[in-house]
Amino acid sequence: GWKPLNSVTDTGFFPVTSLTITPSSVSIAAAATQQLTVTDNNTFDRTAQATYSTSDPTKATVNAAGLVTGVAAGSATITAVYKGVSASKAVTVTA
Repeated sequence: GWKPLNSVTDTGFFPVTSLTITPSSVSIAAAATQQLTVTDNNTFDRTAQATYSTSDPTKATVNAAGLVTGVAAGSATITAVYKGVSASKAVTVTA
């Protein structure tokens, strides 16, 4: 069908206007990890295609696949961007 094809090839029939990052809250210990999942407004999983950044790499890092790693106690904001649309998630790191 056309929906699975769109999710793979991103044909543009359904423009991406928003992203959602799950889980709804992220609290991890230092050295622990949490996988984030990014879905678009069409409910397609964009985790692998999104690019990620962290507001404070001394508190939490994120790799290209959306895996967050706690570094030290504190908080950081992880931002995912796909097709110019972004979403952010607050991450709390406990000692």
